[in-house]
Amino acid sequence: MIRYTALFIVILQFVSCSSSSEEVIDRDQLTGDEDLIADPDIYKTDEGPDADIDMTDGAFDEDDIETVDDSEPYDDDDPENDDDTDNDADIPETVFPECLSYKSPVSSAVLKDAGLKEISGIAVSYKNPGIIWVHNDSGGDAALFGIGFDGKIIAKLTLKDAVNTDWEAMSLSKCGADECFYIGNFGDNSLNRDDYSIFVFNEPVISSTGQLVEIEVTDYTEYPFFFEDGHHNSEALAVNSDSTLYIFSKEISVTQVYFAPLLDPQNATEFKKIGQLDTGIEVPGYPAEAQPSLVTGADINRNGTRLLLRTYGIYTTDNDGIREFIFNKGFFEEIFVKTPVFVPEGKDMQGEAISYNPFTGGYVHISEFYNKVVDFDPNIWVVDCQN
Repeated sequence: MIRYTALFIVILQFVSCSSSSEEVIDRDQLTGDEDLIADPDIYKTDEGPDADIDMTDGAFDEDDIETVDDSEPYDDDDPENDDDTDNDADIPETVFPECLSYKSPVSSAVLKDAGLKEISGIAVSYKNPGIIWVHNDSGGDAALFGIGFDGKIIAKLTLKDAVNTDWEAMSLSKCGADECFYIGNFGDNSLNRDDYSIFVFNEPVISSTGQLVEIEVTDYTEYPFFFEDGHHNSEALAVNSDSTLYIFSKEISVTQVYFAPLLDPQNATEFKKIGQLDTGIEVPGYPAEAQPSLVTGADINRNGTRLLLRTYGIYTTDNDGIREFIFNKGFFEEIFVKTPVFVPEGKDMQGEAISYNPFTGGYVHISEFYNKVVDFDPNIWVVDCQN
């Protein structure tokens, strides 16, 4: 067994691409007020690992994820190894790519499959490179669909005997040595549900057979929960790198942020309010259910240092529908005092779901099918790093 004796901080080195013809989104320019940004140096640095790993074609080289190994043999009889805390501290931490600036969105596919019309949750897989997991909302199957960046359905995971009352969000995060799905069954437009829950189960390995892989999932847990202050309609769930959970309410002009350190295996978990974020003004002429400030998706990157918050925006056509917050690892509540930056978004008509791409540091977002004014098929919008 290899013994890790030191944990090195991997400092990211990025290369300027000023000659690119694609639009560069610069954080300082986007804020319009640099003085409002806490710790502005976090946005710009001349150092860091090459994050130019493009997962849109499914290719993945394990050498691109760096760890540190001094190759000293591990001795189980060494008394120094009896301290579990010391052993945990010696395990190197994977550092995932992060973007200093983003390229313009690219549509990698248009989703025309009838089974993918009400997408409300998304997670880019790390365990199965090249797969994007999505699910539909209320009335859909209690199932996840694994799709490629080309839009082709690769796998379907059906939760046996589960009910999709109103699945509105999904997160995919490390759980122990494995990867776990967290599915938010908490949509509540009428504010009268008493059965909020989160489904949790391990992500399976999907074989590359070229045929649709269908798996019936029986080993899952449905965790009931409640908000400390009553009923809320929510469509956004984010699980941090330390497995803490955050739910964001869907309300005009603000989102209430709720937190739980873990899911209680014995009793209903209480989510406590830790703050709120302003998400924009109420826009005259828009119906209440389609206000641009309504939060519909969220994700925290795997380093535990960034949050993406998805709103409808002005029907997500004016680059005002995705905010990114940058905070120090272990200090999520800095989002309440730091100024977010609007980041690029593809032209959707009803943006619903967003996920960081662990391989590139960029992100992917998808909308629902839209047919209120014009038919609009969802696109898989891919946003990669400019640096």
